Amino acid sequence: MEHNLHVHETAFITSTYRATHPDLSKDPFAGLWNTPATDEWVAEHVIAVSEHEPHLHCLRNRYFFEQLQRLFAKQQISLLINFGSGFSMYPFSLPEGLRHIELDFPSILAYKKQHVDAWMSSGALPRRDISYVGADFMASDNHWVEELLSLKGHSKSFILVEGVLFFLNPRDINAIFAIFDGIQQSGEYIGSVSFQETMEGTPVFGRLLDFCTHRLNYPHGFHYQVVPDTFYRELPGYDCIDHQDGTTLNQQFSPDYPLPEHPGFLNENMYLLLKK
Repeated sequence: MEHNLHVHETAFITSTYRATHPDLSKDPFAGLWNTPATDEWVAEHVIAVSEHEPHLHCLRNRYFFEQLQRLFAKQQISLLINFGSGFSMYPFSLPEGLRHIELDFPSILAYKKQHVDAWMSSGALPRRDISYVGADFMASDNHWVEELLSLKGHSKSFILVEGVLFFLNPRDINAIFAIFDGIQQSGEYIGSVSFQETMEGTPVFGRLLDFCTHRLNYPHGFHYQVVPDTFYRELPGYDCIDHQDGTTLNQQFSPDYPLPEHPGFLNENMYLLLKK
């Protein structure tokens, strides 16, 4: 590999992971982003960190796909707001009629929009209602909030925070969840992903930190964040109504896969929160 990755380029790794087992991830379109370069990045990451990463990312995608599809079918949500959307393809695997707002670095959204528009025009992707809002969650400027509010209106939202919190500091995390609280009404949802403190000090987490330290360029300096379970269970204004991790999701969706016991893999935790 010729250059270190920027944080937003990890989106290519995630999309390639999701494409490895589309029947499991329920993302038949993730492979559109695959290139020889992304395949090389993924191969390096799997060797350097953990062979189970592709499977775990498929499980994570499957969990939120199932939650979103269920809530939309019950008419409990009409809008998915995807913070740090990267190259996720939820709009195209979920039913038509669900509206989408995607937030990420402006550069990655410009690249994504160009390709998505072309694929929708050619018929490679179905037509969907997607708005894009450029944002840097690690910067102090929150100009994007006003644009988001204008686009959201009174829609019943599901805010998805997937693959973001690891890169933020506690102040930024608290600020973002305060923004969520301010823009959502009772009965709206948040889906969030994070590591717990139990991962710290494990060999596999150490390999992840080593990869991040030596292979990623951080515009604001390298730091990582684990989020305790109590953060979600004591979050003002919300009830935690579901909590899964890699082990429980593997039992649900892929029980024959030989996932080792925790902490032998990067065990992320998935939370579903309901606004009071």
